Amino acid sequence: MFDVVTIGEALIDLAAIETGMSLTEVSSFKRIAGGAPANTAIGCSKLGRKTGFITRVGNEAFGRHIFETVGKYGVDTAGIQFDNEVNTGLAFIGLPTAFTREFLFYRNPGADMRISFEEIPEELFDTKFFHFGSISLINEPAAASTLKSVTKAKKNGSIISYDPNYRPSLWPSEQTAFKTIWAAVEYADIIKINDDEMRFLIGHNDLEAGVKKLLECGPQIVLCTKGEYGSIYATREYSGTKEIIKLDSVDSTGCGDSFISAVLSVLADYSLEQIASERKLLEKAVGFGAAAAALTSTRIGVAEALPDLDSVNSLIKKVTDV
Repeated sequence: MFDVVTIGEALIDLAAIETGMSLTEVSSFKRIAGGAPANTAIGCSKLGRKTGFITRVGNEAFGRHIFETVGKYGVDTAGIQFDNEVNTGLAFIGLPTAFTREFLFYRNPGADMRISFEEIPEELFDTKFFHFGSISLINEPAAASTLKSVTKAKKNGSIISYDPNYRPSLWPSEQTAFKTIWAAVEYADIIKINDDEMRFLIGHNDLEAGVKKLLECGPQIVLCTKGEYGSIYATREYSGTKEIIKLDSVDSTGCGDSFISAVLSVLADYSLEQIASERKLLEKAVGFGAAAAALTSTRIGVAEALPDLDSVNSLIKKVTDV
């Protein structure tokens, strides 16, 4: 049985080497295997959890690079499909500041938009957590394959984790994004969302009210990250906030993925009922997530920057001992 299986996009991130400037000014980039579900899978694996990843990549150099990178970090690669007709998608990422990013996507189509449900190995539906995001809900057949997979995993007893990862330029319209992202909420037991995504879904700045609204729609746990302003965590029985751990941050890319991978890694030993009712469990997990995200922010890129268990525990001990 797996601890965590993720499904969704795997891209080549071309991250700006020069920071503090927009994409119009950047002249050099570093190739990095990326995509939020890929990052989450790698993050969980580096934290010691048995992890699998479902995606589709081009049968070319970039697709093979993603396959090799994911495998290098211990993630089960049986769910990575190869497409002979469509290439792997690209995402250029600029870093105007340590806490802001610019994205420019080339995936029309990208192989990840063609995930085939029929090609997913059966064993990947035997997992404690099944994690998906909204990017794979934009295009068919990936959208249907994702929701079929989520439904099957839930029927098998998995806890469903959902990341409404909103990238406006990828959607045909704002209205379509709004409708599709909201429609997937009912599948989730746990939602990890950032403050900008929350404002998009609720139409105002009251994040606490947004968290409450999401809980009323089915999920039992909501985690709302607010960048440098920390995070909100809530269940139907309790809620709280967590400040970030301040380090010398250079790149916020993947910090949300690092956060949720750390949270899921801590919670993988407990039932959904325990997590939803025992405040200390979720407090511990969110604190672990804050430490993981802080460490990730100190390096450019994601996969290499995602911390291992010893690094996170060391930082938590250091902060606690101060």
